[in-house]
Parts: sequence; structure tokens; C-alpha cells
Amino acid sequence: MAEVENELQEFTDEPDVDALKADLERCRTNLSYYMDKAEEARDVRRNNWPGKGRHGRKEDPESFPWQGASDLEPNLINPLIDGDVAMLKSSINKSNLIAAPVESGDISSAAVVTNFMRWRVSTMDELPREAGVAANYLLEQGVAFLGVYFKREVTRVLKPISLEEIAAISPELATAIADPDMKDGVLEMLQNALPNISKKRIRKIYNELR
Repeated sequence: MAEVENELQEFTDEPDVDALKADLERCRTNLSYYMDKAEEARDVRRNNWPGKGRHGRKEDPESFPWQGASDLEPNLINPLIDGDVAMLKSSINKSNLIAAPVESGDISSAAVVTNFMRWRVSTMDELPREAGVAANYLLEQGVAFLGVYFKREVTRVLKPISLEEIAAISPELATAIADPDMKDGVLEMLQNALPNISKKRIRKIYNELR
């Protein structure tokens, strides 16, 4: 239970659909002016207007000045935005990331951070595409957001290891490897731990550990 503005609110595991709907309607009401301007900007860029025909003629009976009049697109806004989008994307590609040190003792760490940022940006394959989408939204509707997400990956690296090192980590595993009667179980466990290695290589690893 929580008291908010002299009102008690009960927290439950189920979502309050009515409250969520009320918040959505409130947001839509507060953003109605922006949504109207954004829709107008989108129509201006793409040359959309009432009564517009698909074949360069006004098809609506009430079209001005008359039905069937020329309805060609001036196409003035879109080339300007496309040019600015290309400039913004080029500025990202040609930008020089630098972590500026605050004190003299920060020089070495700043160099490490700089190299890391440059490497990270160069490995973000989706950045050019998402930056282009964001630039279009920014120049057309005045606002854009880029979400930053991280994906955790586990990488297995092959390196020499001895039975003594295994015993230090897992004495039970070392005992199982040393026991010939548990060969099948150990081979299966190694195969599950190293799925990308062939069964022949797994047997060789087991024999070398023995």
C-alpha cells in the first residue's frame, strides 16, 4: 500500500489497464499539438494533400481549381532533408572521437578510453542505418531518439590446460578424468562444454589429460 496525495494505491502483480489507458490518453492530449505539426511536416515533405491523384491529376470532384487539373509534386522539401541527412551521416563517419583528460594523471586513461570508443563505434554495424533513420526523424519532425542496448556474449578460447589445473578448479572432474570407468560420462560432458569441437578432438583432449 502507498499513500499518494491522500489517496491509497494498492500495488498488485496485474497491470491496471484503466490507469494505463488514462495515462495514454493524457499523453496523447498533451502531445496533440506536436502530433498535428509532425503529421503536417510529413505531408509537406512527401507532397501529400487532400484530393491528390496517383497520375498527376486532381481526382477529387471538389478539387481546386477543378477536377482533372494538374497535380504535379513540387518536391522542394525532400531533397533538402536528404542532403542534410547525408551530411549528418557523413559527420558521424568522419568524426574524431577523443576523450580529453582533465588532469595530467588522466592522460594514459584518456588514451585507453579514446581507443575503446573508436573501436566500439567501428564495430557497431547497425549505427549507420539507425543514424540515418534518426536523422530523417529529426529533420522532418524535430525530435529523434537513439536507444543504446548491449548484448552479452560468451566466447570460448582454446588454451593448454593440465590435469592439475583442472583439479584446482574442480577436484570431482579431475577424479572423473583419472577414472577409466567414467570415460563415457567425461567425454559427454566435454562435448557439451565444447560443442564446436569434433568428437575426435574431444577424445584426443581426454587422452592427453589422462
